[in-house]
Amino acid sequence: MRTFLTVRLHAGDRLADVSTRTKVVVDEASRRLTRPEALSGLTLLAVLLFGARSLISGHVPAIGTFGRWPGLDGLLSAYWDPWRQSGLGTDAAAPPVLAAMSALGTALLGATSSARTVVVAGALPFGAVAAYRMVRRLSPSAWPAVAAAAAYSANPLPRNAIARGRLGPLVLFALAPILFGAIVQFVGERGAGGLGSSPIGKRRALLSTALITATATAVWPPAIVFAPAVAVALVLAVPLVGGARIALRGLGIAVAGSALAFVLLAPWSFDVLGGDPATIGLVPRSPLGLADVLGFRTGPAGAGWATWGLYLAAALPLLVATGARLAWAGRAWLMVAVSVALAWLPARLDPTSPVPAHDGLLVGAALGLALAVGLGVAAIVDDLRQFLFGWRQVAAVIAAFGLCLPLLGLLPDTFGGRYRMPQRDWEQALGWMEQERRDGSFRVLWLGAPDVLPLDSRSTAGIGYGITFSGVGDVTALQPSEGAADPVVEEVLRLLAEGRTARAGHLIAPMGIRYVALVSRAGPGSGARASTDQRFAQALGGQLDLAELESERGMLLYENQVWAATRSMVPDGRSDRVPIDSDDPVADAARTRIDLAEPIGGALGESNPTGPGLMLWSQEYDERWSAEAGGRKLEHVRTFGWANGFIVPERAAIDLSYDRGLLRPAMLAGQAAAWAIACVALWRARRDEAAEAASDGDPDVGSSP
Repeated sequence: MRTFLTVRLHAGDRLADVSTRTKVVVDEASRRLTRPEALSGLTLLAVLLFGARSLISGHVPAIGTFGRWPGLDGLLSAYWDPWRQSGLGTDAAAPPVLAAMSALGTALLGATSSARTVVVAGALPFGAVAAYRMVRRLSPSAWPAVAAAAAYSANPLPRNAIARGRLGPLVLFALAPILFGAIVQFVGERGAGGLGSSPIGKRRALLSTALITATATAVWPPAIVFAPAVAVALVLAVPLVGGARIALRGLGIAVAGSALAFVLLAPWSFDVLGGDPATIGLVPRSPLGLADVLGFRTGPAGAGWATWGLYLAAALPLLVATGARLAWAGRAWLMVAVSVALAWLPARLDPTSPVPAHDGLLVGAALGLALAVGLGVAAIVDDLRQFLFGWRQVAAVIAAFGLCLPLLGLLPDTFGGRYRMPQRDWEQALGWMEQERRDGSFRVLWLGAPDVLPLDSRSTAGIGYGITFSGVGDVTALQPSEGAADPVVEEVLRLLAEGRTARAGHLIAPMGIRYVALVSRAGPGSGARASTDQRFAQALGGQLDLAELESERGMLLYENQVWAATRSMVPDGRSDRVPIDSDDPVADAARTRIDLAEPIGGALGESNPTGPGLMLWSQEYDERWSAEAGGRKLEHVRTFGWANGFIVPERAAIDLSYDRGLLRPAMLAGQAAAWAIACVALWRARRDEAAEAASDGDPDVGSSP
């Protein structure tokens, strides 16, 4: 055996060769890591991770849209089920973000809680690395990329998104440099300051644009227009810097990438397209002043003047750059202008207009400033040494000082280890609600400003609202779709706002709403704050059928004294009082008492024995709901004008089910196949591009995102 290994297989020589190659790789890596620019980049990443240390080692509060992630079974079930429990129920497709969350949880061996921590705590360092890779090809030196990463991560925008629990804008911030890098790769030409790629690279860029756009859109629907907005900035820059061909190519890949992303997200994307503004995350928000928008003050971070240093540093390439770098600096500044306009103008035109979260709208501005900073440093490193000492060197020193300012502003936010997120959340404060399920399943109606509610909200009567199932809820309630029963909820809230009812508990009892929470803070006594709407505070306090409960600071909590479980039985003798096919759901609910209805336990497929009487199922009425008892199909009726009811002639266990047919499963299977095909095509494009780069002797081709 020894002779075979040493003589025939040359094991000794092979091991020696592997050892030599390993030593060379290790020595080269050590040499690179000891360079000043490498040490600077690693220090930046260490600071960002240090700022999230409490989130990594402890608990990520379930504030805003950082809701708790259930187990893999819960995520996949919510994604696959034909009926969504969010709100008052709907047959709309579940958001694909649930599938993405389950995939990430699977990669972490089912630890969905750890997956949530990775997303929240890792988004900021990931965005910094992505910005580094976006700019790395601008110069042989790594300093421009390090500067861009520093400018991008020092921006207060992601820290505010973390502090306020805005998952969608945070994910877009992390992915935006990769998306922009793909667009640049597609539109650039060789020799244009290092930007550009081969035809194979352009194919990869298109696939990357589509997949990144689809991923960001699945988390935050307005992200579908991010790439087109960037392309619009390129077009607007043409009169200033030229490059009409680049602008048209950028517009083409942006539209094509967004269109492919729309297809990858079907059937959910079709439901979103036909929904109301709240379905895609557009609700009225508190307007920001121009100074707040320019300073990225969307939350507690960035309140000082240090953020203005980013603009000082980003102005450098306009003074010292030439040629292609100057042109791209102009385009970067147009990205800033377009992004700022989108975040500021709608509120100036109509303060009540529904808009996306400002954090997401300003991602383009943060990206444009980081790109301009990288271009300025590239011009200094490569070109400025050719000039005699003068105003250009002075401008470089001023720009360096400007970049240091936001970095110094970043440091205070890292001391607490959680980027100013609250220590606790409403899920912890209201954990006792889990035990209340023994009295039957119920819902919670949340009221308050959209920025402080622990879920994606809708808006009516000047207030945001949302509905969760049997407690605070989790991420399966994200992106609630518009339902036919929503106008009933909104009518009740309008009556409350106008002080026209003293029996709101009766009006919401058929919805299974047991608790009403009016929230003014993102967490118990801490976190983002919004002023309490005094109209609703006074109206809720004056309701005859709502009892105020003890709650923590930042919340007014009421219990509905006349509620009925979401699945309950109105016994014979009282069932004839329940309105059938009502024309006025609110008025009929006010006249009907259903608090004596008995909650029904057991699984939907086989409940505990119940009846006879009228079974109420407080999900939006849909004729595809059916129920059987004793092998016989029960008569299906519409109760209160919007909910399901089934007439039960005798006591029996009830089999309740929803038949969506085969179309939805087929479309979901098609969605999975489309993603698999796109990912394989991207992998092959990357492989072919790497092979082409190796044959051309160009190690830089394909290194950009």
